[in-house]
Amino acid sequence: MAIKLAKTAGFCWGVKRAMDLALRVAAQEDVPIRTLGPLIHNRQAIDLLKSKGLGEIAQPGEADADALVIIRAHGVAPAVRAEIVARGSKLCDATCPHVVRAQRIVERYTREGCDAIVVGDRRHAETIGIVGHALRPADSPDPGRAFVVETLEDIETLPRSLSRVIIVAQTTQEKERFERLAQRLQELFPDARVHNTVCSDASNRQ
Repeated sequence: MAIKLAKTAGFCWGVKRAMDLALRVAAQEDVPIRTLGPLIHNRQAIDLLKSKGLGEIAQPGEADADALVIIRAHGVAPAVRAEIVARGSKLCDATCPHVVRAQRIVERYTREGCDAIVVGDRRHAETIGIVGHALRPADSPDPGRAFVVETLEDIETLPRSLSRVIIVAQTTQEKERFERLAQRLQELFPDARVHNTVCSDASNRQ
């Protein structure tokens, strides 16, 4: 029986980077190390991290003050990062650069007063982190807002008063789904600027 391994099998680039970073930190640091949420959805990989002394926390407040907290590839909102630092914990940022790009786009344009629409799963940690980069009223005199859409039905519930709209994607969205929803959004908001932040590496593995 022949066994063929797909070229795109295994971790995506961003997750592999986070895994390598966590293992390197475990070998170098002599403090408790905790990942904020599971670093990867793979039982064997999680067991390997545990064998290296890495634990897992669900909230920043669960970390000891002397701990090193690893932000996983999904990324977090600035408020979460600030909470970790405020507790005195060291921070290791393993956010995937593709996710960082989506975060920065939302942060930049909402600072300028644009409204951001994120195509993604509103319960997913990455989407929550991206939305968290939309500036709050205290950050700007006239900040933009962020909305999440998962379906065409969600789009129909958006306020028609949105102005200077920008559109981004949760990086692990299916390319075809993003394009379909973005097309409908542009029909409603003709001047919307689309930033395709779908990760091709993740798409290939899907």
